[in-house]
Amino acid sequence: MHHRRLRHLLPFLSLLGCADPGGGDSGEAVPATTAAGFSSVSIVASAQVPTVQHVSFDSDVVGAGHVRVSREGEVALDTPAGTEGSSHNAVLLGLKVGRTYTWQPVVTVDGIETVGGARTLELDPPPGDLALVTVTESDPARHSGGFILTSFIWKGGGWAVILDRDGEAVWFADAPGRSIPSARLSLDGDDVLFNYHDKDQSEDIGAIEAIALDGQTRVYTRTPLQHHDFAELPDGRLSYLMVGFEDREIDGVEVSLAGDRIAVVEPGSKSETEPTPAFDFFDAISEVPTCGHFDADAYGTGSKDWTHANSLMVDDEAWTVMSKNLDAVWRVDRQTGEVLWQLGGAQSDLSFVGDGLRFSHAHMSHVWDGGMMVFDNGYHNQDEPLSRMVEYSWDESAMTWQEEFSHPHPDGGFVELLGDARKLPSGNYLVSWTSMGVIEELTAEGEVVWRAESALGSGMARVSWIPDLYSPL
Repeated sequence: MHHRRLRHLLPFLSLLGCADPGGGDSGEAVPATTAAGFSSVSIVASAQVPTVQHVSFDSDVVGAGHVRVSREGEVALDTPAGTEGSSHNAVLLGLKVGRTYTWQPVVTVDGIETVGGARTLELDPPPGDLALVTVTESDPARHSGGFILTSFIWKGGGWAVILDRDGEAVWFADAPGRSIPSARLSLDGDDVLFNYHDKDQSEDIGAIEAIALDGQTRVYTRTPLQHHDFAELPDGRLSYLMVGFEDREIDGVEVSLAGDRIAVVEPGSKSETEPTPAFDFFDAISEVPTCGHFDADAYGTGSKDWTHANSLMVDDEAWTVMSKNLDAVWRVDRQTGEVLWQLGGAQSDLSFVGDGLRFSHAHMSHVWDGGMMVFDNGYHNQDEPLSRMVEYSWDESAMTWQEEFSHPHPDGGFVELLGDARKLPSGNYLVSWTSMGVIEELTAEGEVVWRAESALGSGMARVSWIPDLYSPL
């Protein structure tokens, strides 16, 4: 989002000199022992993310510098080599909270390494309200490795978190008193974006925040009347789901409906900035009323909860938006706001074929040309509610769609709120059983090869996979 690549970081002028090797919050410079061949060696915790550390050092010779980090006698991290020079900067990513490490500056000249003296780095334990995760199943030979980006949702607030495959937080940022339904990487891979809003809209606190993966910047963007989900546009602007209200006559009775719009804002927009309207369900569809058990008091306004859009994705040409209450997905042209087609719902343009099941009050985050992953909350598709992960495909030439793969919760579990599913490059699947506090990776045969469970009382929301923190895309 800020058009930085971690492997091309500019020199950290603020890091010249010495810094706190303990990674504390003071940010005060503390001298470090200088080894032969190296000088001005310093380390400092990032401004926003305490597990991210920035190192700078000078070498007596011109070469490619990097940093080697070890724990308990084994190398835990070798940062990517920097450009040739005598002044060097490196970012330490992937360190675990509450651990003690040793680290060494390294410079390479003609394939020969010169390694500086070892220094100690102690990371503080995680904050008390950052939910802990336990990995209860792991098969490294068959899971996809890498890292998991998600958000914790709990009674007192939320965290955007990157977990390693041990289930330990290696990157985290909080939103005190806020619930974070969506967290994802920016399109350039430089930032973690996450949103929050008041579920009942009793207070309009909607916002999207962008925190650099290297922990150096945090950008707040005000998003009025936001709810559920957002999507970064290819030009860097932010689009999001926005609550709207309108009166409609239904069976001769005037009814106030709570519906949805897609709005667009510039990053960093403040409260006085009006969002740009891009799509309005009130103008585009006429499918009312909705499912009876959602006809309650929407957002405390007395309006009927009509579309309840909950998922927004974008590509170069269109938005893909899902309505939970209408059990449908729309492709919306980004330039014109025209509905290209509707999949599912009473007015579907595509016919469902095959032996599978349509989704019922679902959520989603992953769509590609001709297919999508859906977390089917499953309110109505069974005799009893049953949640499942489903892959669907569609054929625009035949105007059909069908189920390709389904994995119901093995114990008949029902996730009432949120949930997420993605297909990984390996062919495996990633699923978040949100309210159960469980994330799983499964094979194409439905076998669990990795499972993480959060602490009691917290859920894990939308989920995505990061192959490598230094090359996240």
